[in-house]
Amino acid sequence: AAINTMKFRKEHKFNELGDIRHKIPDHFNLDSNQHIEASKKFISAYYKSNTAIMHTQPDKDRGVVTYIIANQGNMDKVVETMTKEEILLAYSYNNEITYQILDEITRRTGRLTKVLKIMDLTDMPLSAMNKKYMKLDAEANKQLEDFYPQLLGSALVVNPPGWLDALWKVLRPLFPKRFVEKLNLITPTKNKDDLKYFLKFVSKNNIPERYGGDDKAWPPPAMTEIMKTGN
Repeated sequence: AAINTMKFRKEHKFNELGDIRHKIPDHFNLDSNQHIEASKKFISAYYKSNTAIMHTQPDKDRGVVTYIIANQGNMDKVVETMTKEEILLAYSYNNEITYQILDEITRRTGRLTKVLKIMDLTDMPLSAMNKKYMKLDAEANKQLEDFYPQLLGSALVVNPPGWLDALWKVLRPLFPKRFVEKLNLITPTKNKDDLKYFLKFVSKNNIPERYGGDDKAWPPPAMTEIMKTGN
């Protein structure tokens, strides 16, 4: 894994990128010139709205939270317009940016800081799930788990629909074991105990109401704006 990671980073000149934290995709400014080219292509294909994928940091000294609102993403268009290599590259830049943000927090606070990913499947029809995209997504994430083994703290699937059980049985073997071990299926507005999965990464007052927290604001502030203001 280490050899493949070094080879990938050398091939795509990741070690020459410098500080690219400010290039994390901004969901309030999807056309930003700050975005890396690989990210621009993915944003253009995947985002149906600015809430499709959102990167934020609710607590200054804690990790990045990434919200993925599944019914606002266009899996079909990604498959139609992007290659397997382009998808992996877009994901890799995103992970590199996130790693740099978390590394700064870890060094500043002295506490290992990780990312919380929230996949919201509310009102997501099975017909919108593109199996080819899911396979490509799983393959990319398997590689990225080797490239960035300490990045992911937890992945929460919120409001899983009834059809997910059957699909997950097919997809589960495709995802890396480390990812599966960090995955939890939750319904926080119905089961208040599920809030505990958020609280390791976000304080309750910064968890959106739609997930059982106290924060009335939605969508959440963009990571880029948080870095500018320092709040």
